[in-house]
Amino acid sequence: TQKLDGIKKSADIGFDHRVWNEGGKSSSSSTLDSRPVLVDLLSEIEKGNVKNLYVYNTDRLSRNDRTWSVIRWKLKSNDVVVHTNTGRIDLSNPLDDLLMGLLSEISQYDNTVRSERSRRGKLHKVQQGFFQGGPTPFGYKNEKKRLVVDPDESQWIKRMYKMYSEGKSVHEIRGELNENGIITRRGNPFWSLGSINKILRNSTYVGWYNYTDKKSEETVRVEVPPI
Repeated sequence: TQKLDGIKKSADIGFDHRVWNEGGKSSSSSTLDSRPVLVDLLSEIEKGNVKNLYVYNTDRLSRNDRTWSVIRWKLKSNDVVVHTNTGRIDLSNPLDDLLMGLLSEISQYDNTVRSERSRRGKLHKVQQGFFQGGPTPFGYKNEKKRLVVDPDESQWIKRMYKMYSEGKSVHEIRGELNENGIITRRGNPFWSLGSINKILRNSTYVGWYNYTDKKSEETVRVEVPPI
């Protein structure tokens, strides 16, 4: 939708257009190295090939001060007029330049607040026993964001632990799984030794796992149904 809006805008003002599409890349990324499409755009701006730039909103360019200062300087020093869904910003105009700076600060603040809200919300959910996210461990199902025992897969978890407790090697366990056509969590018909080792070391199957919040370093012990 944003791309079509930009193409329409270029037609309305009588310009040819070229699309720089980052796909799902987040504008909150802190380095230009992780945004090659943006780097290409800035290169074309420096060469004088881009004089009008459409973005749905200025926060599509950046939502952090590291990259935003570079982008804003490139636009301003190369006399690029920015077009958004709500109007036109000419950085050679002091008032427009001030407005764009304010919009940038608001975008960064909004991004920081949303990230913190998301982090705290996830931690709170984990504290209530909800699954932290990511691939569901083999042997379990994810029902309403809680781990519940899968009756079919859990039998193979029990089988793996039983074989290991009887002195069977990980190689022998892998052979048993492969011979019986048991599919891994990622849909692979062949098990790796690493996957089996991780299962045998995973405390989830005993009935708990630890979740550590990266920012606060708070660790929460989450109880789950044991297999």
